[in-house]
Amino acid sequence: MVILNLSYVTLPSHLKLCFLHLCLFSEDHVISTRKLLSLWVAQGFVQKQGNTQRMKDTANEYLNQLISRNLVQAVRLSVNKRVMECRVHDFVRKLAIEKAKEENFISADSPSTSTATSYLCSTKFRWQSIYSGFDRYASMEHSSSSCLGSLLSSKAVLPDGGISSVRFICQSFKRLRVLDLEGSSEFLQTLDTNNLKRVPKEICSIKNLGDLCIEGQKECKLIRVDKLKNLQNLSGIRFDQWRWNNPSKLSTCLEKLKFQGRFKIKGVDLSNSISKLRNLRSLYLKASDGIPLLVMNTWDRLSKLDIKGPMPKLPEAPQFPPRLMQLTLEGTKLDDDPMPTLEQLPQLSTLRLRENWDIGDKMRVSPKGFNKLNF
Repeated sequence: MVILNLSYVTLPSHLKLCFLHLCLFSEDHVISTRKLLSLWVAQGFVQKQGNTQRMKDTANEYLNQLISRNLVQAVRLSVNKRVMECRVHDFVRKLAIEKAKEENFISADSPSTSTATSYLCSTKFRWQSIYSGFDRYASMEHSSSSCLGSLLSSKAVLPDGGISSVRFICQSFKRLRVLDLEGSSEFLQTLDTNNLKRVPKEICSIKNLGDLCIEGQKECKLIRVDKLKNLQNLSGIRFDQWRWNNPSKLSTCLEKLKFQGRFKIKGVDLSNSISKLRNLRSLYLKASDGIPLLVMNTWDRLSKLDIKGPMPKLPEAPQFPPRLMQLTLEGTKLDDDPMPTLEQLPQLSTLRLRENWDIGDKMRVSPKGFNKLNF
């Protein structure tokens, strides 16, 4: 423990914040790097920069520094050696909890007893973590003026699909920037409502919301995400929900967009709406019933495109986004060999062909094709 303590003491201040924050996660918990970096950015641990992606890249550098100091363990790496999942060793986590409590930084206790419950409700902590019993926590009285900035709950079991819990949170914690109810989670600068029965309309009144994940909705209800003036990442909106929104109101902020569900929108309407998102860099299209032919050459800044679902025919090369660098095709069931088209994309550096994408045993690539592709 003495050596670990020395490792902590010698950390720069910005890494100390990130390290202490890790004790919010339960023992032996495998942490998604994507979620962790979003949390660090939302909490203000990363100095503001030009865009969210740049800040997440900086946050990723912070994580790598903690890994190099043996304070965090890498669990899973991507093909390009990027850390996808990580965790904290039990001894390291105990140190983090000890230091966090010394500084009134974090409460990471289970409200399984009345003492622990009282401890959790104290307003002196900016971050709190609950490992069970969120429904009990949500039934207590909390001061709306609490300084609480982050609330994480592991394995939360939420009544009525989590709808009342989200409403409770929006009303009770005015300064909350991060809420994560694992299995139904929320960041109030980054909000992940994964697998809620339906998305409460109160979400669209959260002014600072920058990241919103609404994947796994059980009911498709109207949601006006165009009211969120700071929204940068939107994941899991259905195609028919998108029709109710004015993309022009998100034109300068939205950088990443992920669609899911049935393709209940005209292809030309979707193409035109995406073209109004002048800052969009990443787009994910997932449609179980198929994706029609889309004209994408007006998607000026798009550099990453994922397509998952039947798409019998690809657009011609000139109809692709002019700055496209990463393309993923999954389950497209193409009728023809896509290589004569894809090899002409001038900026394409990464091409992923996943399950059930193929058109047979043979593909033809010309000697001068794929000028920038990384092999």
